[in-house]
Amino acid sequence: MRNNARPEIRDTIENFDEYDVIYVGYPIWNSDLPPIINTFLEQYNFDGKTVVPFCTHGGSGLSGTPTTIANKLPNSTVIQNYTVQRENEVINFTKKEFELLYKLLSFPDKIFTKMLLYIVSWNWWMERLK
Repeated sequence: MRNNARPEIRDTIENFDEYDVIYVGYPIWNSDLPPIINTFLEQYNFDGKTVVPFCTHGGSGLSGTPTTIANKLPNSTVIQNYTVQRENEVINFTKKEFELLYKLLSFPDKIFTKMLLYIVSWNWWMERLK
């Protein structure tokens, strides 16, 4: 696929400005971001937001994609260390981070504001303490 391909995203996030932290998940495609992620990054204003990219890969690691994202979003803070490897199931999340992300991913149609993220995190911790 061409690096400049920009597939269309069918749905939009109506209230994107309300979110402070954006988790962007993707598979590594030929040592790069999938074209749809480029579309997403170019479609919204990420200025002042924290972006947490995480990816799956077959052994190539992050392939510099967090740096690519940071270069595309110079006015954002990009966190650069989340990856899941396909073959060996290598997870670079801490157990706590992975369990929380798994919990958040159980709401596939929900976009979290910072407050909702705090509430889900708090409830998750309270469940763990029982």
